[in-house]
Amino acid sequence: MRILKVRQLKPITLGGFVFPVNCCVLIDLDKVKPVAKKEHQIVYQQGRTFGTVGDYCMSFNHDKLLEMEKNGLVEITRSKSKQKGGEG
Repeated sequence: MRILKVRQLKPITLGGFVFPVNCCVLIDLDKVKPVAKKEHQIVYQQGRTFGTVGDYCMSFNHDKLLEMEKNGLVEITRSKSKQKGGEG
């Protein structure tokens, strides 16, 4: 099954930074690379636009995303059709 979107449910701590649950956090999924090489990103936007001083971005792999789901930090919406080659 393919992951369509991810919704943050609880604060996520990565690299010593806490990404709060609010409108200023974006989880950007890597939808191009194969599962073993996926590199997703979570971004905290402090100002009006991304990339301003105080913003914070952290990359994490697909296993970490699945671990976050297991721990109740995120909710993953998957496609209903099965794809060859596993989840991703």
